[in-house]
Amino acid sequence: MMESRLNTSAASGLDHEHMALQADQQAKSAFFERLPAEIRRMIYVEFWKLSGSLKRHIVVQPQITSTYMENHISSSSCVLEDQNGPDSRYEAYKASALLEAAGTGDWRRDWIRRIDSNWSLHWKCEERRARQLRRPQASWSPFLNVLSTCRLMFLEAQHSLFTTLTFVFTDIPTATSFITSYLPSTFRHLEISIRSHPGLTELYYPAHLRPGPLPSIPGFSDSGVSPSHNPWSQFCAALAACTHLQTLNLAFDIRDLRAWRDRVYERSFFSDLWRVRTSGLFVLRLPEVRRENEDGKVGRPAGEGMELDYLEGRNLVDAPFVLLRAPRPDYMSVHLDNLRLSQRRMLALPAPP
Repeated sequence: MMESRLNTSAASGLDHEHMALQADQQAKSAFFERLPAEIRRMIYVEFWKLSGSLKRHIVVQPQITSTYMENHISSSSCVLEDQNGPDSRYEAYKASALLEAAGTGDWRRDWIRRIDSNWSLHWKCEERRARQLRRPQASWSPFLNVLSTCRLMFLEAQHSLFTTLTFVFTDIPTATSFITSYLPSTFRHLEISIRSHPGLTELYYPAHLRPGPLPSIPGFSDSGVSPSHNPWSQFCAALAACTHLQTLNLAFDIRDLRAWRDRVYERSFFSDLWRVRTSGLFVLRLPEVRRENEDGKVGRPAGEGMELDYLEGRNLVDAPFVLLRAPRPDYMSVHLDNLRLSQRRMLALPAPP
């Protein structure tokens, strides 16, 4: 199914009160006159299901015109049933390595790429979207057809759209920009899976442990970056401003080869989430905190440094979320393996004449 484009600047800039005053009340329409509002809402939901999923990825898609490049917002179906389910990528990678060693498979590079994906747990959604973009096909869009019927249907259907769909994001800037483009009462269900730049978590290190100046954050041009002014703090503020959130599913990891336990002061970094409120379930998924090295030796004496800041015990008092811990892929092992494969491929190239 072809990707359906959504332009936040156009949709959010509408004057809904003015549109409501201008909208024809469709007195001769059987749909509006004979069907009660609750039945119409049920029909809209059935239309949204025709898109393939009630969970939609929101993605920035650059569009190049004759004079400039403009970022458009596009959406695609989310095929991940449960973001809180097990992450099988690392086990699949290890199995593919064994099969490749036995000469019965050649999928190791695929799993290395999936482990390294910025879409993280949503790697299947990324691959599905890539296939669609490679083979675009004209198709019917329930969103466009319903929203462009008339002003009255647009107003009803847009409300149904934002209160029914779960909006899924895999990067902080897109999530922040999209959420803040609409009224705080717009969203009901959000799902976010982030692999952040490690510099973002370093902003929240105690000052005496931060070597040199504050780290720069790619894509964040503001020179005044600080623990209170950065992409993460802006994202958390956008979530906290949502007044009608029902469910929020947030998975967080960092693009760092080193162990999670050595890279994040959890209570400091996630403190802004205490301001976020939902009427239903709010789940925060984080990597497991492994206190031992692979050889079984303790990596750090108990009760020192980051361990005092882990989200556990008294650091979880009054938390608005349910904390879920899950195993983290061994990024260092996968990275080293990828280097070996690349070196082997280079050595296999024919010598220049």
